[in-house]
Amino acid sequence: MPLVIEARPTPVSPPEGWQVSAQAAPCRLVHLTVFDGLPQEQASLVPDVDQTLPAGRGLLSWMLTPVSAEGSWVALGYSCKTLVLSRPLPPGAQAFRVSYDARQRVEDMPRILRAEVQLAAPGPAGPLR
Repeated sequence: MPLVIEARPTPVSPPEGWQVSAQAAPCRLVHLTVFDGLPQEQASLVPDVDQTLPAGRGLLSWMLTPVSAEGSWVALGYSCKTLVLSRPLPPGAQAFRVSYDARQRVEDMPRILRAEVQLAAPGPAGPLR
């Protein structure tokens, strides 16, 4: 899962007399949403677990039992506001977990540290890339 990406806004045609310069600041992941089906269908899922951990950390967890034929999807929202990345979770995904640090903030949201998907097959969970 990309925690930071580079994105540069480029207007199609700037107003006359104006010059365009792109900011070099990276776009940081500020929120994510898990969906049953395509994100544009707006069937967002509420975490099954919202656990507070020591040292300001937290854990969100979704148990995945997709109803939609499209399966489960995740959408990532970034600090550059106009950028959202989304993709389906792998077939056989049973759970999705996000760890965060509530003491560190990005765009007034807790800093996301890691997101991982747990597959039906035995074995450890792996990060979403």
